[in-house]
Amino acid sequence: MTQEFIYNAFVVETEKTGGNPAHIYLDADDLSEDDMKALAEKSEYKDVVFVRKPTIARAHYKLDYYMAGERTLISGHPTIAAFACMHDKLNLEEGAYSIELMNGRVVYVAYKEGKVYLEQEHPVYEEPAMADIMAIMDATGVTLADLIPNHMPMLVSATNKSMVVGVKTMDKLKAISPNFDKLKNISDELEVIGFIFYTPEVVNEGSDFSTRVFAPAVGVDEDSASGTLAGALACYIYDLQESEQDTFAIEQGYLMDPPQPSFVKVYMETESRKFLGPRVGGQAREA
Repeated sequence: MTQEFIYNAFVVETEKTGGNPAHIYLDADDLSEDDMKALAEKSEYKDVVFVRKPTIARAHYKLDYYMAGERTLISGHPTIAAFACMHDKLNLEEGAYSIELMNGRVVYVAYKEGKVYLEQEHPVYEEPAMADIMAIMDATGVTLADLIPNHMPMLVSATNKSMVVGVKTMDKLKAISPNFDKLKNISDELEVIGFIFYTPEVVNEGSDFSTRVFAPAVGVDEDSASGTLAGALACYIYDLQESEQDTFAIEQGYLMDPPQPSFVKVYMETESRKFLGPRVGGQAREA
């Protein structure tokens, strides 16, 4: 019998609020695609995920994702939320699991020490044209002088394509005031799902970066927590800035009004010093 729950993903242990909510349906095998779409459209939450039995032998579960009522291949925080929910409600044990996506692809999830980690693809990088950088500056109020030296904006394609932009200080990050119509147009032109602006100045000791995420192309002006874009940022720092770190703690949502504190952990999967891709994770709890 289908059960439904609301979980917040990427929560901060010490904060009572925050994270990013997802609407979860467990044991959803009896639902048709039309049923799932109708439920997703009716939900007051942007992200809805249906957990079903897989159709291929090497997967443990099939997850069907909807964002703003539309089917999407995969989304990070609903995955984190779904596995935490299965742990709480179905006594899912810690360990490694595989999930089937709507296109038949299989991706891997690890549940360990109360956190869920989702693999992302090895990133591909693309330098944006200067005209596109200037358009983003115009749409957000950021100037070239605000950017971190030698950290020019970059297009990063891992699970999805996004833009990474670094600013020098927390004050510069706070001051960003987007024109969302302009950002959406730029998103459409560049085929990105969103923009992650970051600074090395942080709210919490132990974090590596504080960030703001804007994703008007998918109906989210400012997102409280995005594992996909946090993964893109970590790849950019690890791969292109040649960081010696292989694990990154990324805070999000602190500068929203009201604040929605969120925390994403990203570690780099390597084999014989070859970078395979990011693993993005965090905690989730019932709303």
